[in-house]
Amino acid sequence: LHIKLSLTTDEQKEIGKMCKHLIDYGRMEYIRKNNYYCKLLKYIDDNITLENVALIISKNELSS
Repeated sequence: LHIKLSLTTDEQKEIGKMCKHLIDYGRMEYIRKNNYYCKLLKYIDDNITLENVALIISKNELSS
């Protein structure tokens, strides 16, 4: 797909990252609407992997 759109690898990664943020936001909204607390936690550097965010969920309020 990136070849058809003439995207560089960096552009493709950035678009993928934005899509993940949108999906994570939707997940967080759903969780909050169901009376849970949640936050996103980046647990490893982007240089290692772009799959580096965990969604933490709790029935009790989470500390920052």
